[in-house]
Amino acid sequence: MSHHPICRKANIVVRELENEVLLYDLTLHKAYCLNQPAALVYQFCDGTNSVAEISDLMSKRLKILVSEDLVWLALKDLERQNLLENEEAFTPQVAGLSRRTLLKKARLASIGILPIIVSIVAPVAVAAATCIPFSAPCVPGDNCCPNSICEPVRNVCGCQCVTPGDCLTQTVCPSTVNCNSNGVCAP
Repeated sequence: MSHHPICRKANIVVRELENEVLLYDLTLHKAYCLNQPAALVYQFCDGTNSVAEISDLMSKRLKILVSEDLVWLALKDLERQNLLENEEAFTPQVAGLSRRTLLKKARLASIGILPIIVSIVAPVAVAAATCIPFSAPCVPGDNCCPNSICEPVRNVCGCQCVTPGDCLTQTVCPSTVNCNSNGVCAP
C-alpha cells in the first residue's frame, strides 16, 4: 500500500530557521519546534510523496541513509501533534508501535537524526501581555499598566486624564494628582 502523507498547512504559520522549523497553529494556539529531520518530513508531506520517497529525499538532503522507519516515527509524532491532514491513513501502520520499537528498527539512537517535535501551548493574549509599570520609561503606544498611559513629554507611564480637573486615581495614580487645563496630571 502506498501512503502519501499530507501535513496540515491551513491555519499554520511556518518560520524556517537554520536547522529547525517553528510552527504556530492559529486554531489550537500551540507552537511547535521541529528539528531538521522532523522539519524535512513535514516539508515533504505534501501528498505527492510516499513514505519511501520521503525517506529517499531525506537521505539526499541529510547525506545519510534514512530508513522508512524514521519517517514513520516522525509521522507518528506529527499525528500526535495533530499536524497531519490524513492521519487516519497512517494510524494502522504505526498503531501499537512504540517510539522505542521504531527506534530499534531504525537504529537511530546513536546517529543523532531522530525526528523531534517539541510543543507548547501559547498563552492567550491577555495572559501573554505584560504592562509597563507607573513611572517606568516608555514610548507612545507601549502597553502601560491599567489606569496609566505613556506621557510623550516625559516618556514615562503616568496617570491618564479623563477630563481637566479629574485624574484616574486608582493604585497607580497618587490621590493628590489632578489634571491641569492642558489635560496633564499635575499636583
